[in-house]
Amino acid sequence: MVHRFWVKPNEVNFRYFGRSDLVDDLDPEAERQLCQLAESETGIPALFIIVFPLMGRPF
Repeated sequence: MVHRFWVKPNEVNFRYFGRSDLVDDLDPEAERQLCQLAESETGIPALFIIVFPLMGRPF
């Protein structure tokens, strides 16, 4: 079974972790927090982010 979170990663970080410092990017701590949330909701400590703004990417 695939579980889906239909929200932007930065919105999740703000809603669940109170972080408003990230705009169009994720730092390692934010990635860990998202994986912790996925594990608490699904039992699987991993997730795929399939829509992410390319403006913040250097390549």
